[in-house]
Amino acid sequence: MIMRENTDAKKYFNEAITLEPSYGDALYALGQLYYFERNIPAMKKTYAQLLECCGQSPEFSSVNIIMGRLAIGEGNYDQAQIYAQQYMDQGEDAPKRSLASQILSTVEYAKEQLQHPLDYTPQSLPNEVNIKQQQYFPVITADQKYLYFTARDEQGDENIYQCVRTASGWSTPESIESLNTPYNEGTCSISADGKTMIFTFCENTRRRFSYGSCDLFISYNEGGEWSEPVNMGPAVNSPDWDSQPSLSADGRTLYFVSDRRGGQGQSDIWVCKQDDQGKWMPAKNLGMPVNTSQDDISPFIHANGTTLFFASKGHLGMGDHDLFQAELQNGVFSEPKNLGYPINTFSEQVSLFITADGKQAYYSMEEYNPNTYANRRNLASFTLPEEVQINPSGYIKGKVLDKNNQAPVEARITLMDIISGDTISLFKSDKQTGDYLSVLPKGKQYAMHVSAENYVFHSMSFDYRKSNTEGLTQDIYLSPITTGTKITLNNLFFEINSFKLLDASKVELGKLADFLQKNKTIRIAINGHTDNVGSSVYNLQLSQKRAESVVTYLKKLGITDDRLHAKGFGEKQPIAPNDTTANKALNRRIEFEIL
Repeated sequence: MIMRENTDAKKYFNEAITLEPSYGDALYALGQLYYFERNIPAMKKTYAQLLECCGQSPEFSSVNIIMGRLAIGEGNYDQAQIYAQQYMDQGEDAPKRSLASQILSTVEYAKEQLQHPLDYTPQSLPNEVNIKQQQYFPVITADQKYLYFTARDEQGDENIYQCVRTASGWSTPESIESLNTPYNEGTCSISADGKTMIFTFCENTRRRFSYGSCDLFISYNEGGEWSEPVNMGPAVNSPDWDSQPSLSADGRTLYFVSDRRGGQGQSDIWVCKQDDQGKWMPAKNLGMPVNTSQDDISPFIHANGTTLFFASKGHLGMGDHDLFQAELQNGVFSEPKNLGYPINTFSEQVSLFITADGKQAYYSMEEYNPNTYANRRNLASFTLPEEVQINPSGYIKGKVLDKNNQAPVEARITLMDIISGDTISLFKSDKQTGDYLSVLPKGKQYAMHVSAENYVFHSMSFDYRKSNTEGLTQDIYLSPITTGTKITLNNLFFEINSFKLLDASKVELGKLADFLQKNKTIRIAINGHTDNVGSSVYNLQLSQKRAESVVTYLKKLGITDDRLHAKGFGEKQPIAPNDTTANKALNRRIEFEIL
């Protein structure tokens, strides 16, 4: 019925315009009908005729704003400038001068960017990956082994797909059947190790309860299988639209988009964190300067944990949603920076992902047909230009295994900044395979502590201040708690030729104290060792005093004297020949021994 009424109305308006080509009211109403039908070419033609005859009339001058925006949407910045200026010429009392001013600012910025293009050559991923009309929101594990993305078929059904990197490239995408349903699933995010996934689901079914129009759900991968997705609860989700998640590398901080109340404008970016017990705390609006009064969407937090990429209409850009970058400094994000042309164009740019090493970007590239106003979205990649610099991250991965029988062990792993003592990430190894993976943002010195029930805790250290290594593979062998087991404390530091502990040792000793508090029947010996530099008498005394310093510190942390014993061995028990600097460093050590 409505379609017939629109057809009749268009007929009458066209007849009136034929009789009187400058009939402004008829031209305006006809343009609106074409807009409601999404017949943009017809609308543009009608509004152009209206402006030609009646554009000076305040009654119709706002059509310049509509036409200016359409011109920007087609990359026609010169024409957009003409339309916006025509509106500005109406005078100070024109009610939409701020909108016209935005168009002029966009035009000025875009023309400047066009003069200074970045070195940017996007490449669509192979057709074997781009299997649907629409695919978007790609995410990749830190070791770049697994690719996940959302794809929509011609019927509008969205599902999550997975590809595996092989020697010849990406494998053919496979639908993740344990997550996908006849309803829409999409815009997923993955932790760096590929063990935690958060995605959007927009229905309320018997299996999946939703608080609002779209909610975020979480699933965990164990032994290669994804668990039944669970709603993330009211701390994250609201009665409104919640979508487009981005999970930090360690899976403990979540950025997402919501149009709920309490924001800066339309769709805003929100953030929530997980406490040490794994509970999600209430989400908070990210606020300015990231969020604006317009749409701010599609967040992506890089593996380094400090660089946020997102799409926005509210910050100055090329016209539609542009991609921006902001840095987290002392808990506050910097003023966002536009990524520049031609990463950004007059078309919509969203769903950016950058690999942990900071070298390669993946995103959804729109192929736009101006005649049909239809588009196709393919997954594409490009090398990140030098102008878009970020702090890269490496990674460490491997397996946690029983030292005696090589069986997989589910262990709790903590990665800490040795200097600050801050926890960088907290995660577990896969209980079925023993697999673990953690990101190591470069420029820091790390301690990694591995603990599991009925096992002696294990420590490792990594100096990434000058390392160019992108990835490390290190299997970890845990020793069952048995008498005589000896474990080297790899993150103890003393002043040179001194028994004074450095502050950087506090992280390691805190972990040892925690191990002893959880295993209250255990007694240990702290054994000190040196290399062969200097006299044997001096080395014996130094090793004894260093062992005693450790015992003294553990007592301050609440470990009773009867559970601790200090013993110095000097240079008598080397674990490597004292023939190189590296081997001598191995021999200078503090061990704890189960008594």
